[in-house]
Amino acid sequence: MEILVELAQYPIGWAGLALVISRVVHDPTALGTVVATIVLSAVVQTLYTLRSERASDFFYGVGYALFAFVGLQWVFPYSLLTVRDGRWMTR
Repeated sequence: MEILVELAQYPIGWAGLALVISRVVHDPTALGTVVATIVLSAVVQTLYTLRSERASDFFYGVGYALFAFVGLQWVFPYSLLTVRDGRWMTR
């Protein structure tokens, strides 16, 4: 069951991303809402990290959340296309 949940998160995430992109294309002011939602989610997660780990690394959480949303969307689809390539993104 756990593997099914793990595999389902990517198609669901891509569908959500497609909906967000279509929403922003049709209503550019929605971009502010999208960014605010990402930042709010990251703040909640970093506050939890601060509470549980008591480390100052939690400051990087919001920046990483924005970077991951914008910059890392291509990694999983690319890995699916090049799964047999042993050199993929290593060294």
